[in-house]
Amino acid sequence: NSEISIAAWINIDATGETHTVVSKWFDDGSYDEAYLLQVQDTNEIRFSLDLGYCESLSTFSSDTWYHVVGTYDGSKMILYVDGVSK
Repeated sequence: NSEISIAAWINIDATGETHTVVSKWFDDGSYDEAYLLQVQDTNEIRFSLDLGYCESLSTFSSDTWYHVVGTYDGSKMILYVDGVSK
């Protein structure tokens, strides 16, 4: 995997559904260089790469804007919400 950063402003919808914010997957079933940033049905935020994932340790409020950044530096994945690593 190469280094990557994915950033987005999100406003969580508290409907209890999973919402994909940004993704890149392949129809052939391969996950090389795939990535995903999404809000889980539990209102937790998840950043996924083909090598694994990291997610927030808490849930977030609806009708509130959050700045979310998932980073990978070639060895470590980190998820930031409003500038704080989760």
